[in-house]
Amino acid sequence: MNNFLNYLLHSTILLSLVLVLIKLPYLRQAKARDVLLKTAILISFLSPFLSNPFFSKAERTRIDLPALPLVQPQLDYDSFESNKPLLTSFGDFKEPSRTAILWSLIPIFLLALGTLLTCLRFFRAYWIIRGILSKSQRVIIEGLERNTEDIAAQFKFHAPVASPNFIPILSSVQSNDFAKCLVFSTPLISSPLAFGLNTILIPEQMLKQFSSKQLEAILAHEAAHLKRYDPLWNGLLSFLSGICFFQPLNFLALQVWRHAAEERCDAEAVQKTQDPLILAQSILQMTRVASPKNLLTTGMATQTHLRKRIEALLDPKEIIMKPWQLISLSLIPILIALALPLLSFAQGSKVVVLDAGHGGHDLGAVEGEIHEAAINLGVALKVKALLEQQGITVIMTRKKDRFVELESRLGVVTSETDIFLSLHTTYALSKEAHGIETWTAGNEKDEDIDNQTQLIAIERELAQKLQANLISATGAKDRGARENAFFVLRRSQIPSVLIEMGFISNPEEAQKLITEDYQQTLAQAISKTLVEFLD
Repeated sequence: MNNFLNYLLHSTILLSLVLVLIKLPYLRQAKARDVLLKTAILISFLSPFLSNPFFSKAERTRIDLPALPLVQPQLDYDSFESNKPLLTSFGDFKEPSRTAILWSLIPIFLLALGTLLTCLRFFRAYWIIRGILSKSQRVIIEGLERNTEDIAAQFKFHAPVASPNFIPILSSVQSNDFAKCLVFSTPLISSPLAFGLNTILIPEQMLKQFSSKQLEAILAHEAAHLKRYDPLWNGLLSFLSGICFFQPLNFLALQVWRHAAEERCDAEAVQKTQDPLILAQSILQMTRVASPKNLLTTGMATQTHLRKRIEALLDPKEIIMKPWQLISLSLIPILIALALPLLSFAQGSKVVVLDAGHGGHDLGAVEGEIHEAAINLGVALKVKALLEQQGITVIMTRKKDRFVELESRLGVVTSETDIFLSLHTTYALSKEAHGIETWTAGNEKDEDIDNQTQLIAIERELAQKLQANLISATGAKDRGARENAFFVLRRSQIPSVLIEMGFISNPEEAQKLITEDYQQTLAQAISKTLVEFLD
């Protein structure tokens, strides 16, 4: 659902900005509109999935969607043994509701519907064109006669029985300009149409009503479409827009790009014929030829756009642009898209509660001037910084040296929380004791905790991964993943693990625990495990 919403957000911003930019004087010309819009439409489909290498995930702006209402009971602060559950839900590990499942299926349904309808539309167009070609008459340009049997074999249909028409080529246009073009005439269309890689369809009535010069101008225009691969671009962009039919800006941008492509082909045709007036007359006369009864129209034969093309031909305002300038223009949508991931929808983003054990007047384990509470907080703050760099939301039970009741430590847990992690160091009567151990409640979970079996399995898996990574990173003694009914573990309804990061009572380990480097090593191992576990 998030990618779906991000696509709508990012594509709306990107396409809106580009549609505004092409109104600027320098970018209003056809070349600029052609490059900008073609790139923008393509990039808009990829924008939600682009990762921005210049910004960390922590710097992105979250747009939190409203969560489902959660009724949380009052906590009993008078007793550690309260039988009231601390949460009424099991966070992200609770089986999703039917409503949530339906919401998640909406994007899949829309994409499937768009794909089906678009495929049907393309399949229909294919059969229409195939039928038109089977009933079309070959138009042979003088000097470029080709064997009609070769043409029939290429298109896999029977060659027309009727004699082909001939269009004489005047000196203004070289015959090799059309050497790769196959031209057909048919009464079934109302305006010229270029499709595929080398095929041009022209209305039959044009052969009767247009002069040779006008036909040359029209053919030069359609040949320019083939040279620019416009039919293929149009098919690709139309297909993508059809799939994502729920974004109307795609169709608007596609229509504006088509207009720009027509104007660019007009300019190339004028370069061939050296007579803009002839092409303008041809376009004007085309409005009289058009008929709503024809089976296939290009969508470019609307009178409004034909009028704009005539105005552009009679009063050209194109600025000569070098290739590097056009390439630079194509970077504008790409740069916009790269910045868009900074603004994204987030629903149910990963949330970790870090509990730095003890604090304030509760120093925890003490060995001389070394206090457990200070070590716990130091490591917790480092873990917090590393997790936030990965886009994970971190909630601290304490951010400074203060005392927090056990109930209050679990009180910050909400239905959005994914993991509760409590950090501690420990003490033993024997100074030889050393190493790292992780703890879960195991089968000692309170009876009123929901989904106990699943929750216990998840906690054990997380504890084992934390233990393995910590031992690998530090080289400390592996004291294993253990189970005990600590209050913050047995009362929690989300996966909860407690880590004993070492023994203050062991002189060698105590000296390590108070150093920044060793605390950073512990933090990196913990954060790496959490990121992988939540991924």
